[in-house]
Amino acid sequence: MAYFWQYQKAVLTLTTLAEAASLLPSGADAVEILLDLKLLQITQFSLKIEKNISESEQLAWYINSLLPQPIENYFYAYQVYLRDTDNLQGLFCVIPKA
Repeated sequence: MAYFWQYQKAVLTLTTLAEAASLLPSGADAVEILLDLKLLQITQFSLKIEKNISESEQLAWYINSLLPQPIENYFYAYQVYLRDTDNLQGLFCVIPKA
């Protein structure tokens, strides 16, 4: 059941991201973008927490390290669904800027 809620939250995040990127009209069905794998990339992540660096900065660096172009060329969002003292786990998605 927990996975279902994580998925629903990810779909909401993806829909918001797609609307912000003007890839979907406001209120459009997220399925349109979820089905276009050339456009949208969704990746699960697990990171060891660096104590001196903010969570958002660590995630931006991590996402940037996986992309073929600099992160500035993408709209991105992430959702952390597990935090403990040493690790972060979650999903991130990227959409290329037009």
